[in-house]
Amino acid sequence: MGKAMSETGVDAKSTVMNGDTFYDIEIARNARTLEIGVTWDYQHVEELIEAGAHRIVNTYDQLPQAIDDLLRAKA
Repeated sequence: MGKAMSETGVDAKSTVMNGDTFYDIEIARNARTLEIGVTWDYQHVEELIEAGAHRIVNTYDQLPQAIDDLLRAKA
């Protein structure tokens, strides 16, 4: 993840990772980015929260607003 941010010229505070497993959330946390857990695939909400997701969304259409909210709060 760090390589992708470096190659695109963005920093961790401007990056939001979404994922459906606790591994995704751990990767994002290790990269010091914000994390959104998505519930439409593998993990249960509790596992995403335990992994440290900053936000949980249940449907794809909730994702853009969640990203905007997290980035605005971080600014």
